[in-house]
Amino acid sequence: MVRTFTWNAKWQQIRGVVTALSGRLLKPRCALCQLPTNNTRRPTLCAPCYDRLPLSEQACSCCGLPLKHQVSPNGPQLLLCGHCQQEDSAVNRMVALGWYQTHIQHLMQRFKYHGDQVAGRALTAAWLTRCVDVDMPQVLIPVPSHQSKMRQRGFNPASVIAQDFAHYHQLPLDESCCARIIGGTSQAGTNKAQRKRQVNGMYQVEPCNYHHIAIVDDVVTTQATVNNLAQQFKNHGVERVDVWCIARTP
Repeated sequence: MVRTFTWNAKWQQIRGVVTALSGRLLKPRCALCQLPTNNTRRPTLCAPCYDRLPLSEQACSCCGLPLKHQVSPNGPQLLLCGHCQQEDSAVNRMVALGWYQTHIQHLMQRFKYHGDQVAGRALTAAWLTRCVDVDMPQVLIPVPSHQSKMRQRGFNPASVIAQDFAHYHQLPLDESCCARIIGGTSQAGTNKAQRKRQVNGMYQVEPCNYHHIAIVDDVVTTQATVNNLAQQFKNHGVERVDVWCIARTP
């Protein structure tokens, strides 16, 4: 765990703690519209705001991308797009709350870039409310951040999300079996092929004794990072790798 923070990162941490404490002391309010809610246990969304989220319905069970053709709700629960039917993927199943658009994007940016823990935990609460048809893995493994990003931001968004998931499902959390060893390269604005090249050698996975894991991420954009990690885990003998994420870029 990195313990040296910049003043900006430290202030974001303090702000997040103050926001969380005020949410406990005052009447709980929706993380989007700020109207009072009935949930006194954790930051959440009111029912109207939850209904406005861009949920990822009609999505491929493997890559998480939208399916081009409408599928009957009476059909199979796990559906694959044409690409995933033809190409083997190291990821067995992707479970996302919704698309990285509108209200989910707004809440995620508040969480990641402004240290708004209420927004982050409202997203995990929405994921746990909706994503109930999941096979429980042995362990949750958050996508790691580089030490330089930890010093700048003060926290790893994927780790915070994974901690919420692990607490709710009573699952172990392993943050030691993989690490980001190369930092400083932004993937913003790059395409799928460029991101795939960028992540080569960026992460290192240690040998482990798991047979079913779930990698936890905040936003999956091109799937380059989770595919790279999943393949490394499978090279170490892991049989099944799922991905649990808040949002998928369509």
